[in-house]
Amino acid sequence: MAWLPNGLEWLEVVAAAARGGFPVVGLNTRYRSDELRHVVERSDAAVLLAVDELAGTPCADVIAAADVDPAVAVVVVGDRGAGWDRLGRAVHDWGTVAGLGAGRTDRVARPDDLLIAFTTSGTTGRPKLAAHDQAGVARHALADAAAFDVRPGDRVLIDLPLCGTFGFSSLMQSIGGRARCLLGTHFDPVESARAIVAGGVTHCNATDDMLARILDTAIVRAGEHRWREGAFADFVNAGHAVAARAERDLGVRLTGVYGMSEVFALLTRWPATMPVDRRHRAGGIPVDPDLHVRVTDPQTRAVLPAGADGELGFRGPQVLQRYLGDPAATAAALGDDGWFRSGDLGRLTDDGGFEYLARLGDSLRLRGFLVDPAEIERRLETHPAVALAQVVGAERPGRGQVAVAFVRLVAAATDPGEATLRAHCAAGIADFKVPRRIVVVDDFPSVDGPNGRKIRKHDLRERAATLVAIGDPAGASERGDVA
Repeated sequence: MAWLPNGLEWLEVVAAAARGGFPVVGLNTRYRSDELRHVVERSDAAVLLAVDELAGTPCADVIAAADVDPAVAVVVVGDRGAGWDRLGRAVHDWGTVAGLGAGRTDRVARPDDLLIAFTTSGTTGRPKLAAHDQAGVARHALADAAAFDVRPGDRVLIDLPLCGTFGFSSLMQSIGGRARCLLGTHFDPVESARAIVAGGVTHCNATDDMLARILDTAIVRAGEHRWREGAFADFVNAGHAVAARAERDLGVRLTGVYGMSEVFALLTRWPATMPVDRRHRAGGIPVDPDLHVRVTDPQTRAVLPAGADGELGFRGPQVLQRYLGDPAATAAALGDDGWFRSGDLGRLTDDGGFEYLARLGDSLRLRGFLVDPAEIERRLETHPAVALAQVVGAERPGRGQVAVAFVRLVAAATDPGEATLRAHCAAGIADFKVPRRIVVVDDFPSVDGPNGRKIRKHDLRERAATLVAIGDPAGASERGDVA
C-alpha cells in the first residue's frame, strides 16, 4: 500500500510489484484515520509505505489514530522524524523494504496478477478498491501512447497525483511511448508553465482548472514551446474555454476524455481534427478497439441506440478485475455478463464514441475526486451532538462542486457550532470532503411514497445553492480546510 506523494519511489514500487506479482493500493495523500483504517482492512495489506508527513500532518499520528493492525509492516520513505517512536511498533526504513518481500522473490509474475488498485467511492460511503491486472495496465499504456502520439523523445508533464487513475494512467502513457516523464511533486501553475517551456514538454494532461491556471500565467504564450497534445478532465465546467484558449493562443489541440477508477483514465479521446466546440466534451472514442461501450436503460437494462440517454457500460481489458475484499460490490458492478455498470449517464455517438453527461446518482465531484455523500454523513454522525446528517452538492461558478451538510441534532443537544463540526470532519476525512457549510435543521424535507418516506434531496440542493451563493462561513479557507 503506497501512501506517498509523487516521486521516483512510486515507479520503484510499481516495478517491484510487477516483478513480484502482487498489487499496489494507491492511497490518496489527503486520507486521514477513518479512510486509512478502512482501506488497510479491506485490502488485507501486508506493507504500508508512508512518508514522514503529508501537507503538514505527521503520518505517524494518522496511523496511530487509525489503529493499524500491528501485523502490517510500516515503512517510512525518505527522512524519518522522531514521531514514529510513539507508535510503539517496528517501523522500517525505505532501504529495508526489499527484505520485507523476500519470501516472494522467486515467484514468477503472470499477466493476470493484480498490479494496481485505486480507491473509489461506493454506495456504503466507504472507499472501494478497484483492482486491475498487469495485462490491463500494459495494454492500456500502449493504447494510450498510440492514441495520444507519445513517442521516444517526447516529454510528458505530470502534476496529477500518481495515487489516482488520472496521474497513474498519464505515467503509464509516457512509459508506453518510451517518453521522458517530468514528475511534479505538487501543482504550481507557474512552475508547470516554466517546465512546459524550459523542459520541452510535448504532452500535459490535467484538470480543466489546472490548465486554466497554467494558461493564466501567460508564460507558455510568451515563450517557445513544443507542447502539442493534452487531455483534460472537465471538473469545474471550464473545459470548453480552456480548450479554446489553448488552441487559439498556443496551437495546442486539447481533448476532453473519460475515465474512472474502474476503467482507468484516458480511456477515450476525440480526434484532434474535431472542432473545439465538440472536442471539449467529456467522453470520446475508445483508445483500444477491444474496449466495448454500450448504453442501457437504467431501469429495464434494455440496450439503447446511439443518441439515446442511459447508463454507460463497458467491457474489455481496461475494466477492473474486482473490488478488493468486496465480492458483493464486484458482482453488482459486473453482473452476470461481464459488463461494468458505470453509474454514469451518457449517449453513444455516430462516430464510434460516446458523450458523458452526468452521474446517475447523488455522488459528488469534489476537487476532482468522486465522493459518496454517505461517507461525509457517516463522519458527521460520529459527533455526539449529531443524530442524522444529509449531504448534497452545490456548484460554485468556475470552482466546481462543494459539499453542503444539513444535520439534525440529538434531542436536548446544544448546537456545537459550524466551525466545531467542520473541525470534527477534518479530523477524520480528507480536507476536500469537509462540507463548505454545515447547517442545523429541525427536520429534513420529505415525501411519503409507496416504499416509505423519502428525503427530498432536491429541496436540500436548492437550499445548499443559496447558502453557497451567500458566502463562506467564518473559518473556511479557499482550500476547504478548517482555519
